Amino acid sequence: MKPFQHAKSTAKRHGGHWSDYVHLHTTIDSSKAGFAGTPHRALLHNELGVALARKKFGDTVVNSDGVSVPVAAVIEDHLIEDVGFVPSLDDWLRHMSPGPLTRRRRIPPRIAAFANDPLGSCIEIWGGDADTYEEVIAFFDQTAALSPDPRHLWFLHNSFGIFLAEDILGYCVTTPSGRDVSVREIGEHLVQARMHGHIPSVHQFCEAVRLEPWMFGAEVGRGIRDRKIAHRSQRDLKRTAQN
Repeated sequence: MKPFQHAKSTAKRHGGHWSDYVHLHTTIDSSKAGFAGTPHRALLHNELGVALARKKFGDTVVNSDGVSVPVAAVIEDHLIEDVGFVPSLDDWLRHMSPGPLTRRRRIPPRIAAFANDPLGSCIEIWGGDADTYEEVIAFFDQTAALSPDPRHLWFLHNSFGIFLAEDILGYCVTTPSGRDVSVREIGEHLVQARMHGHIPSVHQFCEAVRLEPWMFGAEVGRGIRDRKIAHRSQRDLKRTAQN
């Protein structure tokens, strides 16, 4: 499904007009700009995509009927309509091989320090304090809470992740002395240090995905049926409570 089709489905479920939601669905499908094939879904068609959408748009959006709709519900429906469920990072990692993602290159010493002490390295290069850079570093580290597999880094430590950081956090952070520091530059230094001296492209990330039927939507029918059952149960519980 395309963002427009997802948005029409959302309007049917939650009210309002498709234009109230299309920007949410476009964001989740934005990785397709870097890789046109199905593997692009690995980047944001997962629990990370839900978290990033909430970070970017907030917990709710208000549709044209004046109703607040949970952003997480909109994105989860998108994933169900594409793959049949909300994948975890591990669901994708089970079907990924290293390939070029573990390629090693020479790392300049100043950048290499970011691997072990990113906050200290930022302060040394650009000044400021830990508070200046914590949100940017936390953005790239957030996948650690979603998977114990060290390969969780792959999902944001790439060129797409760097642009997402800039899109969500803004173009720069500002030190107490008033110096503006590029979020993209911070991300590039961090990713290069942690990914063995290079910044993986979206294409390299997607090439690591070993395709399985569920990635093409083989589980969508069952996922939509389960969603209908859950919705019916919630509706019945609500009616019982009202009575």
